[in-house]
Amino acid sequence: MLPTKNYFVLLFTFLSFTAHAQTNITGQVTDTETTEGIAFATILFQESKTGIAADIDGFFKFSANFKSEQLRFSAIGYKSKYLSIEQLQVSNYLVTLKKNPYNIDEVEILSGENPAHRIVNKAIDNRKQNNPELSSPFFYESYNKMVFISPMDSNSTSKLDSVTIRSIQKESIDSFPNSKVSFIMESVSERNHYPPTKTQEVIKESRVAGFKTPFINILATQLQSFSLYQDYVIVYGISYLSPISKGSTSNYLFVLEDTLFQGTDTSFIISFRPRKNKNFKALAGVLSINTDGFAVENFIAKQHDSSGFPVKIQQRYELVENKQWFPTQLHLDILFSSTKSKSGVIGRGKSYLRNISLTPKVSEKEIGNLALKMDENIAPKSEEGWEKIREIPLSVREQITYSFIDSIGEAENLDRSIFILKGLVKGYVPIGKFNLLLNKLLSFNQYENVRLGAGVETGESLLGPIRIGAYGGYGFRDKAWKYGSHIRWIPTSDRQFETKFTYSNDLIAVGKANFFRPSGMLFSGGEFQNFINDQFDNQEKWESSISFRALRDFHFTLFGNHQKRNINSNYTFINSENEAINSFTNSEIGVNFRFSFNEKFGEFLGVTMPIETKNPVINFKFTKGVATILNADFDYDKIDISFSKKFILRNLGTTSLHADFGYVNNALPLTALYSLKGIFDENVRVASSNSFETMAPNEFFADQHISLFFRHNFGSLLFNKPNFKPELLLVSSFGIGSLRERDRHQNFDLSVPEKGFLESGIQLNNLYRIKYLYKGIYFGIGAGTYYRYGAYANPEFKDNIAVKLTGTFTM
Repeated sequence: MLPTKNYFVLLFTFLSFTAHAQTNITGQVTDTETTEGIAFATILFQESKTGIAADIDGFFKFSANFKSEQLRFSAIGYKSKYLSIEQLQVSNYLVTLKKNPYNIDEVEILSGENPAHRIVNKAIDNRKQNNPELSSPFFYESYNKMVFISPMDSNSTSKLDSVTIRSIQKESIDSFPNSKVSFIMESVSERNHYPPTKTQEVIKESRVAGFKTPFINILATQLQSFSLYQDYVIVYGISYLSPISKGSTSNYLFVLEDTLFQGTDTSFIISFRPRKNKNFKALAGVLSINTDGFAVENFIAKQHDSSGFPVKIQQRYELVENKQWFPTQLHLDILFSSTKSKSGVIGRGKSYLRNISLTPKVSEKEIGNLALKMDENIAPKSEEGWEKIREIPLSVREQITYSFIDSIGEAENLDRSIFILKGLVKGYVPIGKFNLLLNKLLSFNQYENVRLGAGVETGESLLGPIRIGAYGGYGFRDKAWKYGSHIRWIPTSDRQFETKFTYSNDLIAVGKANFFRPSGMLFSGGEFQNFINDQFDNQEKWESSISFRALRDFHFTLFGNHQKRNINSNYTFINSENEAINSFTNSEIGVNFRFSFNEKFGEFLGVTMPIETKNPVINFKFTKGVATILNADFDYDKIDISFSKKFILRNLGTTSLHADFGYVNNALPLTALYSLKGIFDENVRVASSNSFETMAPNEFFADQHISLFFRHNFGSLLFNKPNFKPELLLVSSFGIGSLRERDRHQNFDLSVPEKGFLESGIQLNNLYRIKYLYKGIYFGIGAGTYYRYGAYANPEFKDNIAVKLTGTFTM
């Protein structure tokens, strides 16, 4: 029996004989050994010296008017083959090429201007106008398929580990003899876009093997950059320097391999690899550049080094409406190699973009910052329905996989597991009609030592959008119970609307700014500061809030609360009536917002999550204390701001900046003011970002302060071994603040950072990396040394130094 793809070729052959009106010849170029289509193989018409390129799957099409032509079929890493039209007909328009060992490292570039570099520099000069996301609004529909193949034997795995150009062309999943399709998913999506950043992709159809309920789809357009025209090509979260980024000719060596003439245009086939003695996240591969705008037509590459997941990227571009070069096929292969064996799993993603138009189908005003979502009206589609919308028919093994996994899914009720997974993403485990809240089960800090507890909330099936919950917990060091309850209303809304009323009798960290965050998040940041903190006060609190997204890039929370705090130390505060108090009440109203310009979000299992942001993330909170509400003790205004921003410096690493600002306009007890983020503890020598590594917890207090945290990660510029891949980081922190009416604070040893606290350090992350689950994901152990200097340096030199462990997850 012929493989499915051969039937596909025969179909086109039949059409070419019976439909002369179309006068097109269609065929495919494949690898002789693997039978896999050879991406972007070139077909040169010898007599006219013109040519074309096959698509990503090796398919080609040209006019039958070239009957008298001798054709040359070629690809980098393969022996060329010369065929006449008659010979092509005999082979049913299926052309096979044999591998020809070839390595770009063997190429010698002579003195003088490299012609490939001249062409690439032209492409760099034109990259803004050729980048569809920057130069033109558009609409497209895409068919997406993600297939996982397992198990892969060690011989098959080595094929993806090779870095030669010929290996980039030759890998075949269907041809691996010891492999099988283990999982498959398909989708159809529609995307509307307005330059430079307004975009929305909606999944209109979805099918996942084993599941009746659509819940997730991995799109090749999401796993890799949409085009090559940014400085970095992002693949599975890893940034590789683009071969057409600014100054790329000083980092990559380009070689002109072939030239194709197509009417008035010319296509240059150029191979590339990183230059010797260059150490950066690099790709190696082949690209085709057309003289019409010096735009990229075809691109195929692998990561050059052996770190991370072995990946292969393939992209094809076509001229749309004679105006804009546009990606039409995006393919991606990723090898997930097991840590316990030499076998692994390959994920192959394919996206075919079609019905491309430079006129979007929705207005610009209709596009918010929810960049990826699933259509609420998705319903299961029959196999016949999927056959009509697929770009290429399923292979026999893919059909068997659907049938087999669907039968298992029905027998094992796999949709139930997705129901549980959705809960985990939102921070709970569904149990019947109730949800067990995970963030209430276990916590640690120096005041309670260990807290065990439980929290429960009604599920969607019980009261719909209305949720009622309660929790309780017991601290083993302070021997005290903490508890609380809430009711919230969360109607379905793109604006993430929620209204909530809560009651709690719990602990509150002294001097900490608490920004509001979406419900269901397991972690809010600052968990490590809480872990080493030993200063907590009791707080009984009633609070109501309304949260929603508005003005595109803002998430607002309006709130009001009444609270009573009891101080759990010998500290006392002298109030305006000259009384020493260790408890007080506050009544507050205020607004909290989070802002990040043009930040994109996507829906994952019912939770809206950030996808990307290149701009600062700002949290702002204004709190008004009102003494006339419920007989509170203080009137005050309080402002809290946090700012975070990352910069990627081409070939120099990543710079991270974080700033905290706080201001209170009236004298308040310390628990309502600010404690700088010191995390030095003799017994817990672990570093944490956006913290003072040499400052003890609660060492410095202020009622107005600024804290600045700077770090620059140079990346692994010197070494490139899987288990030893140190990253060099420079770290520096600064904090300054003041405290009015200091004599009101009694029986507490505190300092005020009026002269400015300074520390700097150096980190070496990933001195040893431990494989985590799969090859490509590592837990790295490193070390950092930090030095405290300036006005608050300790008298002894050794007391200003802190040596700590660092922990990171890397690919």
